[in-house]
Amino acid sequence: MTTDPKIAIGRVPLGKVDVDKLLSDDFAVVMPVNSVMIVNASKDARFCEILGKYHTTVDGQVLKWLVNTKEGGRLIPKTSGSSLVFDLLSRLQGTGRTVMLIGGSKTNNALACARISESYGVDVQGLSPMVSASGVADDEDALLESIAQARPDVLLVAFGAPKQEFWIDRVGKVLRAVDGQAVEHVPVQPVVVVQKARDAHFVAVGHGC
Repeated sequence: MTTDPKIAIGRVPLGKVDVDKLLSDDFAVVMPVNSVMIVNASKDARFCEILGKYHTTVDGQVLKWLVNTKEGGRLIPKTSGSSLVFDLLSRLQGTGRTVMLIGGSKTNNALACARISESYGVDVQGLSPMVSASGVADDEDALLESIAQARPDVLLVAFGAPKQEFWIDRVGKVLRAVDGQAVEHVPVQPVVVVQKARDAHFVAVGHGC
């Protein structure tokens, strides 16, 4: 899904994403990274490890400036979570694919779902679970069962960093399919993109099948 080159800021490798390839991958995780996350990753070994495991993009002008100072850095574009959302959802128009948005307050989640439906004409459902600082959702079994029943083509996750990264790293092991068979009880294969939860409308996006 991502292509070379990659540039490391601190211990976090940053690259770029091809949206069309994102929608064709069976399983991938994309985490747009900003300068605050780089600083936090330098202080939190687990967070740093997670960012190093998945596809990461450059989110924010400060981080883009730092990347530009590196050899080959200008080949890596600034790609925020919001821009990925817009690009991905625009490609879903008229395809019949469905969306699920997880995260944010009930009010903001409902606003986001309405905005997606109105702007892109897709069927979207929303959930607003409480998530601990360590990335564990209240009644997580019920949350995963709701995802399984909905079988969304696009899964949007917005708990705020680093909670969402912790959650995705752990739950992704459940969602990932092996040889076409879903692990445990969740029959989806999502590609997940995460971003800051402060965006009330478009916060994160992923693709499932």
